[in-house]
Amino acid sequence: MNKILIVDGHAFAFRAYYAFQAANLKNSLTGKPSGAVFGFFRMLFKILGDFQPTHLVIPFDPGTPLERNKMFKDYKANRKPMPEDLRPQIKQIISMCEEFGFPISKIAGHEADDIIGTLSKQYAKGKNKVIIFSGDKDMFQLLSNQSVSMLRGKKGVTEFLEITKDTVKDMLGVTYNQVIDYMGIVGDTADNIPGVKGIGEKGAANLLTEYKNLEEIYKNVDKIKSKATKQKLLDHKDMAFLSRDLATIKTDLSLDLTLDDMKIVDYLKPERLNILKQQGFNALYRDMSKLAGVQVAEEPDNSLDIKSAKADYVLVESLDELKKVVKEFSKASAFCIDTETTAKEPVKAELLGFSLCYKAKKAYYVPVAYEESLFSQKSLQIADVVPILQPLLSNSKSLKIGQNIKYDMIVLQKYGLEFKGPIFDTMLASYVIQPEGRRHNMDALAKDYLNYNTIKYSDLVGSGRKKRALYEIDPQEVKGYACEDADITFQLYKVLEKKLEKLPTKSIYEKIEIPLIPVLVASES
Repeated sequence: MNKILIVDGHAFAFRAYYAFQAANLKNSLTGKPSGAVFGFFRMLFKILGDFQPTHLVIPFDPGTPLERNKMFKDYKANRKPMPEDLRPQIKQIISMCEEFGFPISKIAGHEADDIIGTLSKQYAKGKNKVIIFSGDKDMFQLLSNQSVSMLRGKKGVTEFLEITKDTVKDMLGVTYNQVIDYMGIVGDTADNIPGVKGIGEKGAANLLTEYKNLEEIYKNVDKIKSKATKQKLLDHKDMAFLSRDLATIKTDLSLDLTLDDMKIVDYLKPERLNILKQQGFNALYRDMSKLAGVQVAEEPDNSLDIKSAKADYVLVESLDELKKVVKEFSKASAFCIDTETTAKEPVKAELLGFSLCYKAKKAYYVPVAYEESLFSQKSLQIADVVPILQPLLSNSKSLKIGQNIKYDMIVLQKYGLEFKGPIFDTMLASYVIQPEGRRHNMDALAKDYLNYNTIKYSDLVGSGRKKRALYEIDPQEVKGYACEDADITFQLYKVLEKKLEKLPTKSIYEKIEIPLIPVLVASES
């Protein structure tokens, strides 16, 4: 069976642009905005991997006056101009698609929709299956048989909803072959298709359920009980039929594309993946190379060895030492705290220790005695630690920083240690800055923002038969891992705080995400 994927190029590019707008991504080679290009190819590779098409074509709008403007001069007249930083990115997308061998299709005067419509009609037969990617509901009219389905973005840039002729009714309240009549009534604000003013989606669906199409509605207009609905239909009759014509996708364009032209290339070949690296998309290049099983030269590992002296990491072994550390930290305007525990779920976790940091490359680890620990002699009793540490956490003027700080707050609260004053969560900040297209764990953030390879938990505890519980490891050995967690989180705070300052989403972080943390701590404890 041939599986033909047709991607609405402009829709793809716009979706990627707005998904990554807040992240303000820049190309590593040119320094110019690159979020749309990055997002476009991340989405494309995701769909290619998930659906394994045998054929691919990417239609784009032509950038010339449209035939529909001859029918209605105000068609798409209300659209905002394309963002200035998106225009060059679309050019780069097209250029890179051509380099990859992904066929592009454009026809003067005709939108990508009409190319998609023509291709779906031409190839939705025999042993062919056609999959259309587009966000436009007018595309539902193309779902004429089981050989055609549609992908619509569901969340971010990596999740999609597959729609068939059978699901259209549930979504719009009309069948796929009533979509153009439905659009004739409700119009489309995105394309400035007016429809019948005053009749909405529910009203249109009800009319079409009873009368099937526009012709039958107007033949029976006198039978419509609602005087207001009847008058609206009569007042806008010409516009209803014009709107339907504007929404009708053409399926009879003359196209030069053959199945051979659209046959999918081996885009995972090293020479093709190199295009990503050559164009400055290193993260995407690494991800795709890994997927393809291609060995990529690792960047120098600048992570700190557990016993390295590159950073000043200190093991706190007495209460007097802890008092000195707390006194030192009490003068800091911001500090990071990170806990080491026995479990991933905070309500089940027992405290094994905590690390503190208020300046880069300097951190302290305080091991806490645990009944099953083999190294209790090197650990402090939690009952002795609480009265020393609590004043530091209660300082309403200092900022407490954490990576998923909710976890640390829940764990410490079980021992009577409560946070007061402002908090900063690097994981949440990263999510607000770029909700899609990146992982938000500390190891990934350290690599992305600091170009730093962290000590992994598995490096410390081992794996398989040699794996040890954290409480079975000497605190002197745990020190490097634990201190690095606090150190790197503090460094990430410095970077992410500046990025948030430049974004409109900063208010979401400050007014919604952060105030919600204490509420969740209280409810989950």
